[in-house]
Amino acid sequence: MFEQYLADALNKALGAYCDGIDGEKLRVSAWNGDVELRNVRLKKTALSTLRAPVTVDAGCVGSLRLKVPWMNLGREPVVVEIDRVFVLASRVTMEEAAATADETRDEEEDAAEKKKRIDEGERDWLRTAMGKMTKTMREEAERSDSWFWKTLNTVLGNLQITVQNVHVRYEDEITTPGHTFSCGMTIGKLSAITVDDFGEPTFVAGGSLERIHKRVALENFSMYLDSGAVYRPWKTHAGWTPPKVEDAEAWWALFGVGLVGEAPSDVRNYMLYPVTVELFYHRKGRKEQTEAGEPRQMCDLMFQDARMALSRNQYRSTVRLLEAVSYTHLT
Repeated sequence: MFEQYLADALNKALGAYCDGIDGEKLRVSAWNGDVELRNVRLKKTALSTLRAPVTVDAGCVGSLRLKVPWMNLGREPVVVEIDRVFVLASRVTMEEAAATADETRDEEEDAAEKKKRIDEGERDWLRTAMGKMTKTMREEAERSDSWFWKTLNTVLGNLQITVQNVHVRYEDEITTPGHTFSCGMTIGKLSAITVDDFGEPTFVAGGSLERIHKRVALENFSMYLDSGAVYRPWKTHAGWTPPKVEDAEAWWALFGVGLVGEAPSDVRNYMLYPVTVELFYHRKGRKEQTEAGEPRQMCDLMFQDARMALSRNQYRSTVRLLEAVSYTHLT
């Protein structure tokens, strides 16, 4: 049961953003409990859900791995590991954005119609399956404290996620005529795990979604906006093409600057210099006793220091870009 849900969810999620996803291979990998994708190219429309006048010129995911311990599900965590998410986007004209929006709208309508047919088929199958079940079996499946829902809550409550080496860059030669710029975001590592009362990694077998202890660490996170002498476009000419998706060294040569430590000032104008942040989130369970005035949810945010800067050019470019995005949403 879980295997089928997982395979369908992966196909829907990855198929919307990635090219060349083999649904059947993905389904087999999900049933084996070890899904691993390498060197996956992102679609040009991967950012279309933002409804912004941008297109993806180059994008890839170096590796994505999902480890599901089917034999010990509910006793061991499901692990998601993603490495090297690189995206280069650029501004398009309003006419191009409108054309893309129309295409996206048509695709969304087709997808919605397909989903409707699939949902109807699933409901028919469920009605047939429920009809073959005994009264006791149906009551067990519908109960919120059944084995299925308990296991699902335990899996989601103990999910371990690690994403590292993320660089999203946007280049703009249209918004402000005569003033080209690029902006971007880098993440060295992002991790989210379940911890105990002392902040140490643990596994919670029961009530893991009701009583939550989570630690989220964001390492080497930065934001930048390059303009003037510092701005060096990666798309050097109209016929520029991205590296082959298998060429990891070429992708790292483009996107790796600033992912490990701070980039030199002659190649990067930071708005937020690299910073490491750690977040602890705690939510008490419904049955836990609390003192008068004691919160049921607590959040601790910890970091050493954060350096920020905003020049006149950075401010102007940011405002003009936000205006363009707002105009696209309004139209």
